[in-house]
Amino acid sequence: AGAAFPIGADQQVTKVVEVPPGQTTIEVGVVRTDAQYEAFVNEIALEQRTLFTAPTPTPTPTPTATPTPGPSGPVQMRLEPASVTVDTGATFVLDVMVDAGAQQVDTIELHIDFDPAKLQVVDGSGNPASTIVADLTSLSIELLNTADNATGEISYDAGQLSGTPPSGLFRVASIPFKALNESAGTTVSYLSDSDVFYSGSSVYGGGNSSTVVVQAGCLTGQVVLQSHPNPAGYAPVVSLYTIGGTTPLATHNTTLDSNRQFSVCGIAQGDYDIMVKGSHSLGSRRANVTVPSGAAPVDFCTLFEGDASNDNRVSGVDFSILAAHYNACVGSGNFDARADFTDDGCIRGADFSLLASNYNRMGPVVCQALEGEGSDGSTATSDQPSSTVNLVFDPSSQIVGVGEMFSLSLTVDAASQPLNNVELYLDFDPAVLQVVDANGNPTSAIEPDLSTLETLLYNSVDNTGGHIRYDAGRLGGTPPQGRFRVATVRFVRISPAPFTTVRYVAPTDVFFDGISVVGGLGSAPVASSCPNLLPPQVVGIEDIQLIAAHWGEQQGGAGWNPQFDLNADGQIDVVDVMIVSAFWNTSCDS
Repeated sequence: AGAAFPIGADQQVTKVVEVPPGQTTIEVGVVRTDAQYEAFVNEIALEQRTLFTAPTPTPTPTPTATPTPGPSGPVQMRLEPASVTVDTGATFVLDVMVDAGAQQVDTIELHIDFDPAKLQVVDGSGNPASTIVADLTSLSIELLNTADNATGEISYDAGQLSGTPPSGLFRVASIPFKALNESAGTTVSYLSDSDVFYSGSSVYGGGNSSTVVVQAGCLTGQVVLQSHPNPAGYAPVVSLYTIGGTTPLATHNTTLDSNRQFSVCGIAQGDYDIMVKGSHSLGSRRANVTVPSGAAPVDFCTLFEGDASNDNRVSGVDFSILAAHYNACVGSGNFDARADFTDDGCIRGADFSLLASNYNRMGPVVCQALEGEGSDGSTATSDQPSSTVNLVFDPSSQIVGVGEMFSLSLTVDAASQPLNNVELYLDFDPAVLQVVDANGNPTSAIEPDLSTLETLLYNSVDNTGGHIRYDAGRLGGTPPQGRFRVATVRFVRISPAPFTTVRYVAPTDVFFDGISVVGGLGSAPVASSCPNLLPPQVVGIEDIQLIAAHWGEQQGGAGWNPQFDLNADGQIDVVDVMIVSAFWNTSCDS
């Protein structure tokens, strides 16, 4: 403040200086006023007591901090599904879920207990694993992940550092398990030291447990059936053996679905030889089948039909059963389901064909095929015929007068298609024709030709209704092919009606391995005179033209000529054209 004062030698002076408001510096000047001393030392010490006293400011109110929200409700931990039933050896997954409602969550500490004798934590390949599968979608930081298959304990911790903490229902992990041993109900549950946090506070409200029922393993299989277009309901028996064993350990009744598949459960986990057998089929046995079988069905190949006696072979006793009940259907007193190999409700040609195809075969048939193939190379559906078989008459037409006898050969034209059974139905007009024997007497059977199809199954003639039924087949040897005769029918003409026809009718059929291979069904026109209207030429287009020239004429009308009314029905129409066509290219002289 401009003050001055002397300082003597060795003198210490204390001077208090007030600093004016707003001034922040002090200037200290030292002036030498006594020169008698050659040297001097000045020590100046400035001690700040109060350099500046600021005016007392108006206090600013301290802002009130927004409090951290407390828990809005307890958080539940869940294992989903809460109950599950699995086969021994199967794998399944439990999801670890957080059900937080409106409560936000930033950390979980989970400790889960399971029975290691019943369950095992596995990886995606089904091998034992030491961790579970984290889901970091909601809590993105995995803090701890261990699975101990020896003690049956799982520890999993996860959290969230940034962003909005999750709430609601979300998954934090998945636990893949493998079922080891059968159990009526083993539990997977949260231990008491599990916890859930938000902002350092526990918001855990507890956790549920999941009950796992481990049942004995299931076997899913499939078979190929012979001549069963609708396999649903077919009821085979499944027998289990030790590897290479001959005495079954257990048998199980089952039924097929529409895909020819079946499922049998309650089988202890392990490897077996397994045979599948229908009530009238040979058994099909596959070795070293692992149960449980997994998702893909095990292929047990083809069940070969014909075992009516159910002794696992197709032999004479089976033919005897079929022969005793042949042509019987459900509802008749003679029907025997053991011989109904097609399960269609009737014992007929298709059943014989199956028996014939498998005759002298023994079961169990060893099934070593690839999935979807039968042991005989058949695929999942029955073999389809290479061609079809036509049924014709030899000769193809006849011209006979009243009282004359003639013969028609029932002929198979098979080309390259093998066959082992024919089931023939023929119709004729009993007012015009009668079936007779070699002596011309009415008969109740036609003349069989057993040179090719040597087993006669059925032979019947109905001269009142005009019907013939003839069935024959072959049990052994090479199935026949080509063109051959199976029987001969002798007729006598008993009426002057100018035209009639003998024809094959439904349900005529031809079979090979139980599969229909029938093609065309022929007919044989029988006329009282040759429809050659312009002899000596053969029957042809000229005869058609003559009929066309008189088309629509009726008996008694102008220009009527009965020569062109070939069937003598009093009018000239398409039937007369058909008669000409039936004798097309025929020489009446011959």
